[in-house]
Amino acid sequence: MAFVDAYADAIRRLDEQATTMGQAASGMLSQALTALAQRNPELARQVLAADDDIDAKDATMERDVLELISLLPPRQGDLRRLASLLRVARDLERVADYACDIAEVVLELGPAQEGVNLRDVSALGAQVLAMLADALTALDTRDTTLARAVNRADDGVDAGYARTHQDLVALMEQHPHQIREANQLVLVARYLERVADHAVNVAEMTVFTVEGRRRPFHHGGDPASPRAPANPMGPPVEPASPPDSAVNLERERTVPHDSAHTP
Repeated sequence: MAFVDAYADAIRRLDEQATTMGQAASGMLSQALTALAQRNPELARQVLAADDDIDAKDATMERDVLELISLLPPRQGDLRRLASLLRVARDLERVADYACDIAEVVLELGPAQEGVNLRDVSALGAQVLAMLADALTALDTRDTTLARAVNRADDGVDAGYARTHQDLVALMEQHPHQIREANQLVLVARYLERVADHAVNVAEMTVFTVEGRRRPFHHGGDPASPRAPANPMGPPVEPASPPDSAVNLERERTVPHDSAHTP
């Protein structure tokens, strides 16, 4: 009986690790967006410095989960929870990577240029931060209703990304001298859209843990959530971004973390 209690305590500690990691990754993203709005290079450097801690948390989560599984074959519900925590840790590590990408954009851009409005990018960032916060709350409280709301909210982020991309391309066409800055903001918008995908993945893990649905947001599998971000038991996979000319716009900048999302 004491061993069983210790096992349950170990799972609770892993839940707490996931909560801490989520708060850290969300804080990095918020800080990166503030650095962008303020064009604050020092704040951007703080984001980059925090990435090692997130990487360490991801590695610790993987080690602790595997060690716990090795002690005793978990029950079905516990196994789903442990598998979900592994996946969530990886998604949160990717969120932190994108926060670092935004911080690097801040360092590259320097002072703001007159005429480039950050309003749309800032609004998109606020949407994504709200999605991530809801996904983490749903994970912590096992709230499947909130998890499904996160999935539905992703459509709004996709639409916001499309609008922002279109507006920035139009700005570059009308004002060629602002191409460099607008191009970097296109990248930021893309990073935010990808973070939203990871928030959906985290939300999916909540439904998987509670209900045992392997692909709960897959079309036809869940009427309330007609989207399918990934297979929860497989490797981290990102949904494809909407086809657009962003790839061409990225020719002057290497995206350091994009390749990590290719299955």
